[in-house]
Parts: sequence; C-alpha cells; structure tokens
Amino acid sequence: MGRVKGREDVERAVKELGIAAELLVLKASTMTVGDAARALGVPESVIIKTLITIDKASGKAYAIIIPGDRRLDIERLRRKLNSPGLRLAKAREVERLTGFKVGGVPPVGLPPNIEVLVDREVAKKEYVFGGGGDSRTLLRIRVKDLLKLASGIIEASSEG
Repeated sequence: MGRVKGREDVERAVKELGIAAELLVLKASTMTVGDAARALGVPESVIIKTLITIDKASGKAYAIIIPGDRRLDIERLRRKLNSPGLRLAKAREVERLTGFKVGGVPPVGLPPNIEVLVDREVAKKEYVFGGGGDSRTLLRIRVKDLLKLASGIIEASSEG
C-alpha cells in the first residue's frame, strides 16, 4: 500500500478540478458526523458521508455520498446497482482503495476506478461539508460541483 493521503491531496484535487471548494482545518475532531456538525455549528444534514462499498463478485468499488443524518440502505443500493454481493468496505479496505483513512475520506480526489454516486437527498442541497483528507479537516463544496464529478444520482439512504 502507498502512503496515506491527507488534506494536501484534497487541496490538490480541488485545484486540478477547478472547483470552488474550501478546506476547513479545525481544532476539534471531525471523525464522525456528530463531531463535524458540532465543530461547525451546523445540522448533521449538511454533513456528508463518503462511504466506500465493494461488489464481492466483480471487485468494483463505489463511493456512495449520503447525508450525515441518514444511513446507507445497503439493500436498496444492491437492488439499484443490481449487485447482490455489494457490501461496505472495511476500514483497511477503504484505506487501500482510496489512500485515505476512515473519517477523512473526501468526496473528491478519489482514484478513477471508484465510481462516485450521490444520494438524491444530497442533490437537493446547495452546499455540504465532507471529509477533507484527515480527521480534523472538512471540505465545504457546492453540491452542483459535486454532481459534476459524480457518475450519477441514486437513492441509497434511508432515515437514520
């Protein structure tokens, strides 16, 4: 496995993509949705989770972006992707596939072999805060920019 990626890699990706996103380096941990929302003083609904899933049969990886106040509905996602063997990646798999540690996985700058899908609930928002590369950094990004980088919109979450 290569080096662990961090906020500098996210910053580089934002510049290369030419999007107006902002990295916020905080003193408090942003490891969980609750931590991130408290640190920023915002509702959990504007925090996003970038969840890495793997299809056991094909080995294909997906980054599923859902609102922080919702949970991934893995059964719904399996049906939508016609992938009965789809599962959440384990922490070591997330790091191996993305280069980022769990708690800092950004919605941008992921390897090209990971298909990015945005939950319909995220698509309704103007801006969101996602992982910024480490457990103390968040990325503020306009959803319209996020949607330009994604493969599509999908219904993948359910109420928490």
